[in-house]
Amino acid sequence: MTKEAERNNLPAIGRRGWVMLLLILFFAAFLRGWRLSYPLNDVGDEHWYIPAALTYLAGVRDSNQVHPPLGKIMIAASLKTYLKLKHFDCLYLPLAIRNNGVGYFYDFWAARLTSFFCGLGCILLTFLLAYRVSRGSLTVAELAAFFVATDFLSISFSRTATLDMPLSLWVLAGAYFCQRYLEAFRQNSKASIAWALLCAASFGLATATKWSGLAGALVCCLAMIDAGNSPESTNWRSKLGQALKLSTMFLAVMAVMYVATYLPQLLREGFNLETVKSIATIPLNMLSIRSSQNFSGDYSSPFWLWPLGLYPFMAQFRFREFIASNGEAYNSCLLYCSSVVLWWPGLYFSLKYFAASLKERLSGLKQPSWLMITSLWLANWLFWLPFTQGGFLYYMLCGLPFMAIVMAGVLNNWIEEKHYVRAAFYLYLVSLALALYYPLLTLLPISNGMYNFLFPQWLARFLAFTKTAFF
Repeated sequence: MTKEAERNNLPAIGRRGWVMLLLILFFAAFLRGWRLSYPLNDVGDEHWYIPAALTYLAGVRDSNQVHPPLGKIMIAASLKTYLKLKHFDCLYLPLAIRNNGVGYFYDFWAARLTSFFCGLGCILLTFLLAYRVSRGSLTVAELAAFFVATDFLSISFSRTATLDMPLSLWVLAGAYFCQRYLEAFRQNSKASIAWALLCAASFGLATATKWSGLAGALVCCLAMIDAGNSPESTNWRSKLGQALKLSTMFLAVMAVMYVATYLPQLLREGFNLETVKSIATIPLNMLSIRSSQNFSGDYSSPFWLWPLGLYPFMAQFRFREFIASNGEAYNSCLLYCSSVVLWWPGLYFSLKYFAASLKERLSGLKQPSWLMITSLWLANWLFWLPFTQGGFLYYMLCGLPFMAIVMAGVLNNWIEEKHYVRAAFYLYLVSLALALYYPLLTLLPISNGMYNFLFPQWLARFLAFTKTAFF
């Protein structure tokens, strides 16, 4: 075995690592699973995606002709499993959604199970990816998984039947397989071909969930092409040929996986020109909507503010109010926002790590893993740059695990440099933020006093001013 191959071999995760991962997953499952039925009505984009999922159960055309089908098929699979197990005998309040005259009775938590399990899958993949990027550091892997497990946006969207958490899962899977490819390629292992195929297939599924999966696909494809560019080789034709072969394979596998998700529609409507045209118009529908000057919403925000998390998605959404026996007023609210304790330093260190790793690469050093990680975070943000009409904070959800890995690396450096107080204080802030805001993520009643403490008037005035002045 060569010295390079020896450097690529990682130590086994071991009992401590698996135990810590299980503890984090159990904790994350509690945060995401408790009160999963609440609210007892659709929230946000559930209004579109649950009815669209039910069209697959009803055997009719997808009612949501804007996004690709995979995420909706995954929600439909969750509902189908629930309906088979429960035989329409619901544990909680039964609700009916009707599409094209077909009625299905279910609980909202059944539709949200897809996002719930995808959220847990993201934590698992974050752990595994961080472990390999950090060259076998359990501390980095555990901290990265913990940061994803406790982030507000990850918790909220793991409790909501939308396409964003399935998208994050497939993007993370693609990043993990890309990392495995880079390691296998450095060892001249034949397994690199299998990892490249799995990476392309994952990003094909990501794109079949939402178009923004293309951002991560581009980064990982370029990372794999760059891995094959030997500094000693000056034959540009050979380099170009290898790049074309790899990119062609990557695109072909992505296309196969993407088209495969339309099989339900093709089998139902037939393999004819009319069906192909209807499928081909779906991305055009999305481009038309996103480029419209009227594209906006109550919780839309400027592109450049998303990494700061200043404008939540569906903040201060009040479902009920009541007066306690002591006369104090209580509100139940639902909040979709990021934890600025993680996102603000995450923005700074992600940009810092990106600049440092890019400088190293331009200097001829082969350290592709951190450059890939930070580029994936950046790409999930810059993907939306052409759409100047704005958008929503949750577009950054796919980049969260990569930012968490960067912050885990930062804390690991603090620990290695014996800055124990600094690292402990930061973890305390992350935990305190979760304890304070968790009731707002799960529709738990909070007092008016606590509500005003978490959302002071000066903050509301500042956000209103910035939105008026800059957007």
